[in-house]
Amino acid sequence: MKRTVFAATAAAVLALALSGAQAADADAPAKAKPSRADFFERVDLNHDGTISKEELVVYRHRRFTEIDSNGDGKITREEFMAYSARPKPASASSSDARKAKFFDRLDANKDGAISGEEWDQVAEKQFAALDADHDGKVTKEEIAQARERFHHRKSGSAPAKPGDSQSN
Repeated sequence: MKRTVFAATAAAVLALALSGAQAADADAPAKAKPSRADFFERVDLNHDGTISKEELVVYRHRRFTEIDSNGDGKITREEFMAYSARPKPASASSSDARKAKFFDRLDANKDGAISGEEWDQVAEKQFAALDADHDGKVTKEEIAQARERFHHRKSGSAPAKPGDSQSN
């Protein structure tokens, strides 16, 4: 059960990261909307075809800075909702209720703000969930597999991951 909740949270974080990456370029003149492949290329800083934990942390720190509009080192619900409302492709949109629920999951200590530490903890969990073969690198294929697992879980027809059991 813990793995299912954890994987769903990691996939949701990935979805937010993807939509944030798409939103970041929404105002760029005469530039096509970024695709999921563009997200991968942005995070893969050394362009070796994989994402290391360090590269994901750098990417997520940039996102944290963008969302923390007043620069006080924490993301309030208002900042989170404002950032999430930025224009993005229809496929990346979600309801305000879903965004608020997602914020609540990120705010681990329930103090009404997401600290840098809470944000970094999610990055650690996200990387662990995405790195299916535990080799310290995330590939495009692993991201596609995680996305597929997430969509199956949302529809209620999740295929079991190897090693998963009902007691986890």
